[in-house]
Amino acid sequence: MVKIEPVRVGENTAIGVTVELPGTRDLTISTKRGYITAAHFDLPLLEQRHPERRILAARVSGVREIADLLSAKVFDCTPAAREAGIEPGMTGEQALSRMF
Repeated sequence: MVKIEPVRVGENTAIGVTVELPGTRDLTISTKRGYITAAHFDLPLLEQRHPERRILAARVSGVREIADLLSAKVFDCTPAAREAGIEPGMTGEQALSRMF
């Protein structure tokens, strides 16, 4: 099952996507510039293979629902995200607010 829903971040709206997979689920909230995602998404590998894409992305862990992505703490992010002011320790909502 795939569920798509609007997610308010301050004055802006992002898109939340939940993909049910066997034994787990994939959770992502995206803007036109970047996204936050669950921990199993491999940002270091993505950055290693495609640094030219300069992807603005951050990972959080311990989440089960889209709303959890907003309150969870960022533990990892891409170099492009760091340049946008996103740092480990901030909430997913804080990270997303820098992606609009």
